Amino acid sequence: MNELQAQRKLKRMAIAFAAISVVILLCGLYASFLLTDIFQSTQKEQAQNQIQEYQNGLIRKVHSDQQPLYTLAGFLKYDEELASEGFIQSLYQACNQTSFMRMAYFNQSRTGVRVASNNTIETKYSQSQLPSAAQQAVDEA
Repeated sequence: MNELQAQRKLKRMAIAFAAISVVILLCGLYASFLLTDIFQSTQKEQAQNQIQEYQNGLIRKVHSDQQPLYTLAGFLKYDEELASEGFIQSLYQACNQTSFMRMAYFNQSRTGVRVASNNTIETKYSQSQLPSAAQQAVDEA
């Protein structure tokens, strides 16, 4: 009888061990599915946030690229001679209304007007006074 009871006890322990193993396995699978779902939703949310961030950046870039065009449009309306006092004042106002620190206009003889947002207006400004990179940009324009 002792042997029969030991076998029954062993059988019950084996069944309990198998049942506990199955429960642990099912819990692990459930946790795995939950974590996978959370991971995928997080990735999707991050992708949407990055798309929104890129979209906002592009919108800002388009608006900042339009700023020089708006400035130029103001001068294209100007009828009088470009070196006149009215032109200089328009250039100064355009500099103050934009985020540019300085703006300049140079004629073919490489002299012109430079205005700055700190209330500085320099007439008969020579292009040679500019840094070399700025001189090159003006030459290419």
